[in-house]
Amino acid sequence: QLTLMGFQFKLSLFSVWRAFYYPIVTVKNVKNGKLRIMEKQDWKLLFEEQGIESLWSKIEPHMLPAIAINVRSASESDFSRGESKMGGLPHLPSEIPLDSIHWKETPLTFLAQFNLQELKPFDESHLFPETGILYFFIALNKEIEQKQLGIDNIRLIYSETGVDNLTRPKKPKQPDYPILPVLKINYQSFLSFPRFDDIYTLPNLTQDERENY
Repeated sequence: QLTLMGFQFKLSLFSVWRAFYYPIVTVKNVKNGKLRIMEKQDWKLLFEEQGIESLWSKIEPHMLPAIAINVRSASESDFSRGESKMGGLPHLPSEIPLDSIHWKETPLTFLAQFNLQELKPFDESHLFPETGILYFFIALNKEIEQKQLGIDNIRLIYSETGVDNLTRPKKPKQPDYPILPVLKINYQSFLSFPRFDDIYTLPNLTQDERENY
């Protein structure tokens, strides 16, 4: 599950990840260092300060371990093969040419690759494989942007190929092939809250408590 937030470009793309993959990974675009992560006790104190301490005992059991992804601008030369990254071009197994990843006649744009060995220390829920790489691709052109993105024009690829056997493909020949800005990734653990939309499905909450949340 993934949520992507805080970006200035192509926000509509990330609504797909929010819809299908919330709330295990949240992406934040930060300028300096890591996000300030509040511990559970900090959140409890905040609830008390806001006069909604009765709500805390009902929300706390639904908090989940999550992974924040801090990103900063980078260039392709900053990455070793198979390193986690967003934007630019992926590092792919030789048996998966970049121009073979498409939706109908539209080449899919590379969104991100997550090296799961790098992610492992932060995966407290043990939801991901321990090794391998997860690749995300998405159809990106004016026609698709005007419509709601769906599972048909997204590709999630999992590869167990070792990083030494990955290749750095060249940009596809299509002149209008979009390449997103290259971003360096830094993982960080934190606790996530239920989404606002999900609060109405939680049991034992009064209407006032839902509104206060």
